Amino acid sequence: MTLERWTDDQMDKLTLAVEANTQVAAQLAQGQKAITEVMERMANSQSGLSDSQASLTRIVDRMEASIASTNAAVERLERIVDYLLRRDQQTALQDDQTSQDGR
Repeated sequence: MTLERWTDDQMDKLTLAVEANTQVAAQLAQGQKAITEVMERMANSQSGLSDSQASLTRIVDRMEASIASTNAAVERLERIVDYLLRRDQQTALQDDQTSQDGR
């Protein structure tokens, strides 16, 4: 269909349709830009969360190592206390025997 066969009314409708489509295309472009920005923020957030998770993992690892070291120290102290108690008991028994022998 050539333009000579179009009526003014048809041309007006076509113009309105083209303008409406242009506006819709502009809105879609703005929407796509907004979605892209949101996706970039999400990617940045995900990267930040990943960094935080790695940091927390390192902290947990250090805490577990510290707990293991503390547990080992407690075990050593318990052995030392047990040794000292046994030694004191033996010394007390020897002192009692010595004092009984001396009577």
